[in-house]
Amino acid sequence: MSIEKITSKITEDAEMQARSIAEEAQKQADKILKGAEVKAEQVVSDAEQRGRADEQKVISRRKSVADIDSRKLLLQTKQEKLEACFNEAASQAANLSEGEYLEFLKSIVAETGLQKGEIILNKRDRGAVGDMLLKALNENGDFTLSEETRDISGGLMLRDGKVYINGTIESFAKDAREELAEKAAEILFREQ
Repeated sequence: MSIEKITSKITEDAEMQARSIAEEAQKQADKILKGAEVKAEQVVSDAEQRGRADEQKVISRRKSVADIDSRKLLLQTKQEKLEACFNEAASQAANLSEGEYLEFLKSIVAETGLQKGEIILNKRDRGAVGDMLLKALNENGDFTLSEETRDISGGLMLRDGKVYINGTIESFAKDAREELAEKAAEILFREQ
């Protein structure tokens, strides 16, 4: 699976989850506002007993506080869901089938244009696909598999002398997050 397909999949998943998050967040906001309206009605009843002069002040204050609280909760929920969406997309990329994952790793190296270097994987990938990756890359190159492993969720690091190329899933997720965060925020945070 190419980087473009993975990026496209991450984009599609992020957009679909962002719409779902926005709908769920709106439902929560409606529920909070309904509760606030019930509370405001109680405040009205109490204010009528104490006098008409203070009634509008109390109602206004309570609604403002409820509105602010619901907006804070809605914003927090949207931000949490957006973060979860990006984390899930990165997790799915790290858990591709062995064949798709091997193609993904090969495409990372191919996009660098390098024909030699040292491949650094995480411990799991080194044991699972390291030898297959090395064999495939050495059909047209001169690569070695590092004994060193990195604490990454997937992807690889490519070292050519003192130069490191970061092809980790974390780096792709970060790039996608920067690219998609604005678009997802527009979907999540537009007024309903």
